[in-house]
Amino acid sequence: MAMALDGPGSGIEIISREPVTGGFSDAPKFRLRVALTRSGRRTERTVLLKHTSQLEISAMHAAARVADADAVPEIIEAGTDESGPYLMTAFYEAAPAADETSLPANAIETLARVHVHYLEESPPESVPVVDAAWWRAKCDVSMERLAALDRPVPNELIPQVAALQHDPRITILLDRLPRTLLHGDVHRNNVVVDESRTGHIIDWGGALVGTPALDIANLGGPSSNGYQTYVDTWRRLTGRRLDADPGWNTSCLLATVWVNIKYLAFAAKIYGDTRAQEMMSAALDALTQLDPDPQA
Repeated sequence: MAMALDGPGSGIEIISREPVTGGFSDAPKFRLRVALTRSGRRTERTVLLKHTSQLEISAMHAAARVADADAVPEIIEAGTDESGPYLMTAFYEAAPAADETSLPANAIETLARVHVHYLEESPPESVPVVDAAWWRAKCDVSMERLAALDRPVPNELIPQVAALQHDPRITILLDRLPRTLLHGDVHRNNVVVDESRTGHIIDWGGALVGTPALDIANLGGPSSNGYQTYVDTWRRLTGRRLDADPGWNTSCLLATVWVNIKYLAFAAKIYGDTRAQEMMSAALDALTQLDPDPQA
């Protein structure tokens, strides 16, 4: 039986509802069949309803405003009901990308477009900023997750993260490098791919304002297709070559430190101590190459 959507969703009528399971997000999600009435016309669509944070809503609205950012899901409605903030988007018959190095080109191009746009425009004030306090907090999370594993981890890992937490090469750069709107958690499960090989970047609840390379640290490095798509799109949009910018190299090194610390406990749990130690070595190697003055 059809019913009106509670809250500010005027002109939206729910025909059917079923829970959507899977993924890493704990937010309640539903696949809805709805009737939309707009300008006196009634159409039926399948949509995704997700109760989420105001942060995700703000970040997605901001990303959707960027020209040709077609990997941002279409927003049908956003508001608040008795369960809190909600977001209604188009529902895509899609599955997660095979891996981070094979994300569709349109998803990578969308990231570049969003990054370039918000280097010049102000991102939403509600989105957290990647600064020294943010870095210290994220290192705390990494250490807590390492300590919470159901077995001991190599003795040096937690002290090494603790040393990185206050390393001035990192904290100084976080304040000096240009900042833009970031998705904040780009990996295969957050880029779903439909039958036409079009990518859709989902789960913007980890959005940040920080240096652009933090969003592309998972793409497989300079030799990967995703990385080349990103730098080529940047050049088309700005007329500038990223590989000729000393600040970009610094940003990539900083992102290498971050991505390895971010996934350190996950790697130790799933892949074992050897993999975790390799990731810490990669972070420390990138750190030795960091110059706190990106203009030098």
